[in-house]
Amino acid sequence: MAIGAASAVDPYVLNSVFPGVGAVDRYNEYPSRTQVAPALVGGETTRCILTLGDSHSANCAPSTYTATQARNHNLNVSNGGVYLLAGPLLGPSNGKVAPLIAGWNERLGDAMIVAGRCARSIMCGIGYGSTKVSDWAVGGAFNRDIGVACERFRRNGFTVDAVIWHAGPNDDAAGTTQASYATSLTSVINTIRGFLATTPILVTLCSNSVTPNVGIRAAQAGVWNSSAKIFAGIDEDGYSAINFQAPLPNHPSDTGCNNFATDYVTALIAAGAI
Repeated sequence: MAIGAASAVDPYVLNSVFPGVGAVDRYNEYPSRTQVAPALVGGETTRCILTLGDSHSANCAPSTYTATQARNHNLNVSNGGVYLLAGPLLGPSNGKVAPLIAGWNERLGDAMIVAGRCARSIMCGIGYGSTKVSDWAVGGAFNRDIGVACERFRRNGFTVDAVIWHAGPNDDAAGTTQASYATSLTSVINTIRGFLATTPILVTLCSNSVTPNVGIRAAQAGVWNSSAKIFAGIDEDGYSAINFQAPLPNHPSDTGCNNFATDYVTALIAAGAI
């Protein structure tokens, strides 16, 4: 794919309508970003991470973020271009109005490089605010976006090293049962497996940082299965108040996103993904 061009003729089309909410509005301010050649460089270890879920996986922290590593790159699901990474991340929701500006995705790209797990990171985030797990399951409005993201990686010649599922607060607020969450999450995982048969999938514990939802957490932990390459992510509910914006419960703070990124590196290593 030539620099400055999107992904040619695209058989995959992102979801454009969030039923009951309105038009989908991903952060897509790519004209202000520096596009880079996607080609892999011989001898350079590259790690590609796909993240999805609700706003806690999107641009969710109160401040912008400047990448510290020059080889920390952002694959934009909206057009297939690869860019120097900055916060807000291109692809997921939010990023335009405080207090939802950047997130932990950008920091994770830096953290993997700093930890010596790769020389180049490719982060692609498709998380969307106000979504529940059912919105990502088969039949849900955002299910199709999983295939689009996987196709973006493939067309650029990238191999996805891990997928991170990070979502739960909207299901907690909506009263989603353990059984319902588990059924939808299994559908999400099966969709991912249709594109990435053996890629490690990390499922994070995430429901309510003040009053953790036992059922949702059980549904999330219930899919962990090392034989199926489905592993534990982080435990967002277990972080202290300083890791979240006030008033609680709320989205992660800048400090929280820094800590999430560091702990995600540990989880990715444990999963054998990086």
